[in-house]
Amino acid sequence: MEIQASAVSKQISLIESMCAQWIQQFNPVPILERIRNLRDLAPNSNMMRSVTGSDVGVAASDQMHFLNEYESLLLSTIRFAGPVPDGQKSSLMRQAIFTALSDDDLTPDRLINEISDLEGDYLSQPTTQHVLIGTLSVRYDDNLTHREVEDTRITFNNRGRKEFRESGAWGRKLEMEDDLVPRKRNRNYTNFRAFTKARSEGEAFENALTAVDYVRAIWNLRANLMRFARFSSGGKEKPVNQVIYGPRFVLRSSERIWGEREALPPIKPLDIADEYEKLRDFEQDIRGLLRGHPYRKDLDELLLRYVGALDKRSMASTHLSLWSLLESLTGSPHGHETVADRALFLWPDDGIQGQMLKHLQWQRNQYVHEDSRREDMETMVFLLKRYVEELLLYHLNSGQDHSSLEEAAQFLDHPRNQETLRAQIDQKKAALERRLDVSESYDDWRERIQAATNNG
Repeated sequence: MEIQASAVSKQISLIESMCAQWIQQFNPVPILERIRNLRDLAPNSNMMRSVTGSDVGVAASDQMHFLNEYESLLLSTIRFAGPVPDGQKSSLMRQAIFTALSDDDLTPDRLINEISDLEGDYLSQPTTQHVLIGTLSVRYDDNLTHREVEDTRITFNNRGRKEFRESGAWGRKLEMEDDLVPRKRNRNYTNFRAFTKARSEGEAFENALTAVDYVRAIWNLRANLMRFARFSSGGKEKPVNQVIYGPRFVLRSSERIWGEREALPPIKPLDIADEYEKLRDFEQDIRGLLRGHPYRKDLDELLLRYVGALDKRSMASTHLSLWSLLESLTGSPHGHETVADRALFLWPDDGIQGQMLKHLQWQRNQYVHEDSRREDMETMVFLLKRYVEELLLYHLNSGQDHSSLEEAAQFLDHPRNQETLRAQIDQKKAALERRLDVSESYDDWRERIQAATNNG
């Protein structure tokens, strides 16, 4: 008991020592001044002052709109000290603003202190068990066993709609009224349940989805590596990923339905019956490479960005996200030429690969700067994903030999031509031998000088 009490005491001390900080690039003073000038803010409340009359009501609504804008700005100016979900950050910000306003002391120092106190209170709260229920576009197979991702346990079943009805939150009336919950569902999807502990519903939702996304990223990586192209004709665009979410989530602890980020029509589920052992082995290999990896945290984030990029239905948006991912995988150099050169190191020096990357870079710039889209965006996405996936595999495997993502990316600056590399190796060996000769000569010279000095 004494050991447990000591551990709890240390945790509390750690939380109390954590403080939010202003990010130096921003100046919060003019933002706080604008908030103080909002006439209808009600101290000691998260609401506007009660007003009557249509004209005043519109004005109050405008005031709240401005407050939301200023709060959004402030969230970009503050670095929170602990792992607080984005939704919770907004809530803490709102509470801190109104507390400072109630004392007529909305200053940078007061606000940051209030946020730090509220953040400490939030992080010191005990965690409780939550269960997130959802569906994945995978045809259920009895071999599909549970997964553990950090503190989240994911199980799978094929119970269909009954799983949602049992939650107590599911019903025809809610289904009819909620635009985020489509009425139709692909019955071939697999249900998942993600068990996690969290301090709030928002944190539970974020933790559970992150864990499932982590598994989805690996499953999709294997499935996508085997797909070099796709030719869609007419109709709506569909994501590259073959394992996506179904149309609804239920957070069991709150009996609440959480709408999906996008209400997506169902796709043909991935059939893993004949490939499950290979899928399982691939997943175990990837997770084994990540275990103890020198820059594991970076790779975890890159895998989540990968699955998020290929979840998108807009091929133009997918192209932009993949290029951004390519930049990160090559160490985020300043110039696009360096991005392409580093990505090319892993490919044959056949001339065509360089032209492909120039083409993909050009089209990315056309879309960003001129909103110019081509009808063959799907083809470009499947081209670009090859380079992204090859770099992911490079970092997972060869990255073990480097201390950081930046170091591994800089390794890609070496020439691709084998003869050039051999010539450089010979030059460096010669330089090393010459440097050793110089060092030995210098040591001999110092010994002679020392001997002459002692004799003198």
